[in-house]
Amino acid sequence: MTQLSSDTETADDTRLLNVLTELQVGIRKISMYGLSHSIVPKIVGNLSEKFNTILSTTDHLPLVIAKNEILYQEHAIGPGNTTISELSQSLHHLNIIHITFNKGLTEDALLKFLTFILVYRAKTFSQHDPLIAQFHQEAPNIVLQLVTFKDVIKHQGTAHEEGRSGNIWQNLLRRSTDPALPEEVRRLIHADPDSTPDTESVAAAINAL
Repeated sequence: MTQLSSDTETADDTRLLNVLTELQVGIRKISMYGLSHSIVPKIVGNLSEKFNTILSTTDHLPLVIAKNEILYQEHAIGPGNTTISELSQSLHHLNIIHITFNKGLTEDALLKFLTFILVYRAKTFSQHDPLIAQFHQEAPNIVLQLVTFKDVIKHQGTAHEEGRSGNIWQNLLRRSTDPALPEEVRRLIHADPDSTPDTESVAAAINAL
């Protein structure tokens, strides 16, 4: 988002907090009433208007998902806000660590995103799940990045050898010798790659970044 002054920054932060709050409230309402309810088009329309207002000043809106917060440009959105925390937990459970909303976002794409979250809320995904590929094909203006540390650890050698920019967790692995790296992250990087990922440990590592 364009930040021309302190007043602009505050307005941008407020719009982002409002749209993510409305996103979570919409998820709650659709969960109660169902995807076929007449309230759904209004929810999607309002979300589309708010997201596209933000996207009128930037081509991309990248958000990092931690266990209890959502970050934009390395800063938490609405720190301590319980609604944002609820949204981040829902996305975190799906193993989503990064979402980018792109310019040209449509109501259809937002509806597919809401449907995806609600239909699969009890499931955890990996990046290579066929359902993720299907979602990206159907909603190309919303990009989901998922991670399980088990997958990343198995490819640690490749990430080091290639020496090029990749996803944020591959970049993290290349920092594994950095003395400033949080201990929560270091423990996961050097964990047994065949062990079952510990959700709480992953969450602690994400929140430590």
